[in-house]
Amino acid sequence: MTSNTRSGSLVRQLLPYLRPQMPVILVLAGGLLLEACYEIAVRFSLKFIVDSAIVERDGGRLVTILVLLVAGALIYTALCLFTDWLWARTGGRIINAIRHDLFVHMQYLPMGFYGRHRSGDLAARFSADAALVEGGIVIALPVGLLGLVEIVLTLIVMAQINLTLCVLATIGMFLCLISPKPVHRIAVGAGFGLRSLEGKLSGHVQENIAAQNVVKAYGLERSAQKEFQRRLDELLKVLSRANFLSYIVQRLPNLVFLMLQLTGFAVGAWLAIEDQITVGDLVSYQALLLGLNTALYNITWMFPSLIEAVAGYRRIREVLDEPASRTETDGATDLPPLASAITFERVGFAHAGAAPVLPELSITIPRGQYVAIVGHSGAGKSTIVGLLLRFIDAQHGRILFDDIDIRSASLASLRGQIGLVEQEAMLFELSVRENILLGRPGASDADIVEAARAAGIHEFIAGLPDGYNTLCGESGGRFSGGERQRIALARALVRKPAVLILDEVSAALDASTEARIAETIETLRGACTIIAVTHRLALATRADRVVVLEEGRIIEDGSHDELLVAGGVYARMCSDTGMNGAVAP
Repeated sequence: MTSNTRSGSLVRQLLPYLRPQMPVILVLAGGLLLEACYEIAVRFSLKFIVDSAIVERDGGRLVTILVLLVAGALIYTALCLFTDWLWARTGGRIINAIRHDLFVHMQYLPMGFYGRHRSGDLAARFSADAALVEGGIVIALPVGLLGLVEIVLTLIVMAQINLTLCVLATIGMFLCLISPKPVHRIAVGAGFGLRSLEGKLSGHVQENIAAQNVVKAYGLERSAQKEFQRRLDELLKVLSRANFLSYIVQRLPNLVFLMLQLTGFAVGAWLAIEDQITVGDLVSYQALLLGLNTALYNITWMFPSLIEAVAGYRRIREVLDEPASRTETDGATDLPPLASAITFERVGFAHAGAAPVLPELSITIPRGQYVAIVGHSGAGKSTIVGLLLRFIDAQHGRILFDDIDIRSASLASLRGQIGLVEQEAMLFELSVRENILLGRPGASDADIVEAARAAGIHEFIAGLPDGYNTLCGESGGRFSGGERQRIALARALVRKPAVLILDEVSAALDASTEARIAETIETLRGACTIIAVTHRLALATRADRVVVLEEGRIIEDGSHDELLVAGGVYARMCSDTGMNGAVAP
């Protein structure tokens, strides 16, 4: 979307969400029309109250007019309540549809997208930005439409009173509506900038909350306060400018209308003196003119809200317009269960504009083998995991399950054979049972307990006050890192994977928890292919095979004992960590 987006384009942009609600919207439009008709009828009735009742001293006619107005008021009140309820319900459906599409689309965005955006900023598009769009749909839009209908109908009625006065009011309305145009486009851009800065502030706050242990450990409270104040000062400048521009958009039409009101009163009074209109006409005209002022105010009042709604929707569209990762080819087939080996054939990968992470990797991992891939940070270990799960795709070469290129297979059939446990074990704000079930929805309680036992966490879970029904808290915050790791391992094991990937699982664990993970791996040896990616060597010592990576290339490949005897890079790594002894058979 371009920077010259206008509030009038909001409806056009939202058409895909408005079309399913069109029957209800037509009912709402009819309700708005009836509301406007009654309000104008009340103002126009002053002509008859003055000329036909008061001047003629006809009490019966006055009572009749008042009874009709009261009866109309009761109907009008019921109609207003009904349309308000319907608008709120319809607007809620529309904004939920937008949130749904945004959430679904984000599930298919490439991992690189999440590396470029802060989670707090993305979350703000579901909350703050969506709320702005909702305010534009539910509040500003109906108020503005009602004002527009009232203006048109009022001018028609004015023409029946006096054509000169109607032309004067029409010219005044035109000037009122065009007066904000020069500022309007600038205000939209300022509103978008404000929303973006608020999203960044939200991400900064979220980062600070997540890093409170670091903040406190290093005494960073004061520097964090200063940085936050700096961001607030920056936000204040943008906020002041955006709000001031919005106020100008709202204020200009009212100033023009004030001049119109004075001119209309002067011209109307002169026409009444000249007997070209009656006193009732003049009173009715002034009441209608005040009604125009209210309608104009409603329209100009909605401008700031619509400006904010446009800015909010632009930020939502930024995500919706991101191309989804094209990871499945047309006609992708189900991948059969792994039977013989996983093969990397001259696989190369590089991030855009950067040196290759994997220049040309070739390796075969037989089914059931326990392989440890070791190397220093940046060697390309986690890139192998990303390629195998197809979070990313190689620029050249192939990855084969048996003899099938995984790019020709459906993602569900590929990832369904893989269990992944990462360094930062992510648990959802669900119960322990539900977190494990995410690995294989529909698994029985016996399957869950079996997986937990295999992960060495069953006794711990059973000892919790609510057992498997214990809530894990946000991001699993109720449990320690090691406990989260083993629950995540149980989630991977419950799906009975053909391939178990352990991506730096021991990096942040204590020696005791690391030993338990090693024991679990021993029980799984031969039952599935195990790929342990690590720069710590405790998990490598008992692997069937150790592969040493350096700058994306395999520089050593063999068992722990063989590589120790070879005296190369791996032997030096073991020596540096005190693991230079051979492993007993």
